[in-house]
Amino acid sequence: MTTKVPTFLIALFVVGFGLSASSTPAAAWDASDATEALRTGQQLVKDQNWKEATDRLLLVLENDDATGDDVVASLKSLDICRRQLGAVDATDQQLGLAIEHHGNDYRVLSEAARQIVNSYHFGVVADQEFIRGYGGLDGSAGTQVDVQLQDWLQAVGWLRRAIAAAEAEGLQATSQEIGKLYLQFAEVWLGQRSNRRAWQLTSLTDISQELVYTNVDPITHAPLRAAPVDRSGQPILHALPESWELAQTDGERLRWLLKQAEQSPATAWEARLKWAQFLESQFSVKTLQAYGWGRRRSNNKPSDQFALHTLAENETLAQLANGVRRFELPDEHNPIRVFQQISAADAPRGYRSPQATAAYALVDIFLDRRQYTQAEKLLRAALDKFADFPQGQKRRIARQYCPAASAI
Repeated sequence: MTTKVPTFLIALFVVGFGLSASSTPAAAWDASDATEALRTGQQLVKDQNWKEATDRLLLVLENDDATGDDVVASLKSLDICRRQLGAVDATDQQLGLAIEHHGNDYRVLSEAARQIVNSYHFGVVADQEFIRGYGGLDGSAGTQVDVQLQDWLQAVGWLRRAIAAAEAEGLQATSQEIGKLYLQFAEVWLGQRSNRRAWQLTSLTDISQELVYTNVDPITHAPLRAAPVDRSGQPILHALPESWELAQTDGERLRWLLKQAEQSPATAWEARLKWAQFLESQFSVKTLQAYGWGRRRSNNKPSDQFALHTLAENETLAQLANGVRRFELPDEHNPIRVFQQISAADAPRGYRSPQATAAYALVDIFLDRRQYTQAEKLLRAALDKFADFPQGQKRRIARQYCPAASAI
């Protein structure tokens, strides 16, 4: 819903709250000044005056002259207020108000998408009105519904508009802003469809479908499955399409989004890391644990085919939809190769960087493969390469990964 704050509420607010949080007389406060309204609202948030802060911050959203940065700051503060007041049902009205007045600003669209993705994806439909969150789950009349798909489609729509708006402002594909938008889009696009729900990426979602919150299915949950396979029993490997429009599956769209994020130096390695982590969730030996494969085989002597320590770097042993399989992976779909590429990159090498994350992911992978000599070698190299890692944490990591090599 996108209804405006009623005028009588604004009037009551001005009369009822003569002094602001900073003791500024009401007469000196100009409601059209978005920056002042934001400053006052944020001070009220600090003072934990959630309702009064909400009233002030809503005025920023309604101000057509407010800057994108001010509107984003207001939305973030309003999110805090909603959670403190237990007013999650106001989410749609507030985000709709921001989009109504600032729907051509990529910053606002991006923040609105972030908040709708992180909101409660359920509620009640009563009298053809959707009430988000627990507010409608008090036993009153109405149908409980799951709106995760609707919220996801809304976020996708807003992010597509955000990228178009940023490009209309003249931002280039290599800019940090565009890179962050594509990375956010990729994260939203993948959503809950990683790990054992990645089978959902094998279809192509119609993102043009109408957003309806009052006629949706009751609360349901997608089943958990192993990595999908094609009709010949081979794992499905998502290709990189030439464009968004030419993608044949949601998985191909994911690859395209991540590839766009890689064009910006600011997000290139983080985007590549997202791809490597997705591949690991599908094709690493960790997938065996989810189905208790190791426990089922504990009384049997493993054959050479299932001996983890014999795996080459271009091979894996993973649980697929058609069972446990040992198979080779091309480099672009091999998490080891992608992690190696990231960790070896000539890029910022702080211990919180994608390079460090990739380096320790490789240690984990080789430990899971029971290839302990290689794991120790990689661990030593990582601890040396990322010299800014706190010494105490270095020792903890060394003991965690290689207890027998505590001298590292």
